[in-house]
Amino acid sequence: GIIIEVESDATPDNLARIAFWESCGFVATDYVHRYFWVPEPYRAMVLRFRDGDDSLPLDGELLFRHINAFHAKAYRKR
Repeated sequence: GIIIEVESDATPDNLARIAFWESCGFVATDYVHRYFWVPEPYRAMVLRFRDGDDSLPLDGELLFRHINAFHAKAYRKR
């Protein structure tokens, strides 16, 4: 599956982006995550490759643990 982050404030632009990703099959989670380095809150969206595939949970808080772990690896200094 695929996990993406979208801005979660209910602005017209953000709602349009969320609607676009939903039209592509992504499902929005309920959990809203706030990073300390950016002002806007984010929500995780999930696209499962197969019906019935639960390898990616719909628990947004758990998904953001995976996203934060990815950020830590991607942006660490070598």
